Amino acid sequence: MKYLYIFDTFTSGTYMGRDDGYPCKGYRVYNSIEELAEDYGPDYSGEYYELKLVDPHVLYQEVQAILVTKEKVEKEKERKRKEEEFERLRIELGK
Repeated sequence: MKYLYIFDTFTSGTYMGRDDGYPCKGYRVYNSIEELAEDYGPDYSGEYYELKLVDPHVLYQEVQAILVTKEKVEKEKERKRKEEEFERLRIELGK
């Protein structure tokens, strides 16, 4: 099992002519709990996440389902917009 540690840190060195650090997020991936245990301490105030391997076929199917749903919603919004425009023009031209 792999673990991800996300923490707040500051850069060192220069950035765009500045000599001070600026805040950013730091990331570290541990390949095992033993590796994490070597670096773990009470001053670690970041967030830990457990990473797991994802089947690419299942992920593809889930993403496609979301994209199809999103496309249907967009088409429905466009259809409603066109119906409202048609109704507005019909009323306007009918007068």
